[in-house]
Amino acid sequence: MKHYVRRVEQSLRRIQNAPEDTKRRILITASSLSAIIVIFLWIVYINVTIPGSPQTLVKQNPTSTEVLKTQEKPSPSSGKSFFETLGRGAYIVFQDIQGKVTQVWNLGKTYFDTLSRALEPKNQIFIEATSTEYIPPVTDPLPKQILP
Repeated sequence: MKHYVRRVEQSLRRIQNAPEDTKRRILITASSLSAIIVIFLWIVYINVTIPGSPQTLVKQNPTSTEVLKTQEKPSPSSGKSFFETLGRGAYIVFQDIQGKVTQVWNLGKTYFDTLSRALEPKNQIFIEATSTEYIPPVTDPLPKQILP
């Protein structure tokens, strides 16, 4: 046991004396491994706590009448593992998002088509008068006033 403790102390001293880049790499690696282990244990816990499908329960205990009753009325989540349920939920969410995006796309396309038809050049002929100069109308001259 003492030998193991000494080895751990030596390893920690090597890490303390290592350059900052090495310390950062070790920190990232240890954090990633810890996160993976925690997520794995969480998934195992979820799979253990969520009951299995009635077919699985019938295979384990075929004489149970309670299992046969639950097989007649399965719950919405029965028979699905954590990953199947997660996948089905993701599928439903992505289908809903796809439907909304399609609606927005079609609405935008309709507005764009309407706008492009309104701005579309039309064949029109304009005939202008021979003189395009502005000629003001004849008015009476204003009376002259002396300012104070």
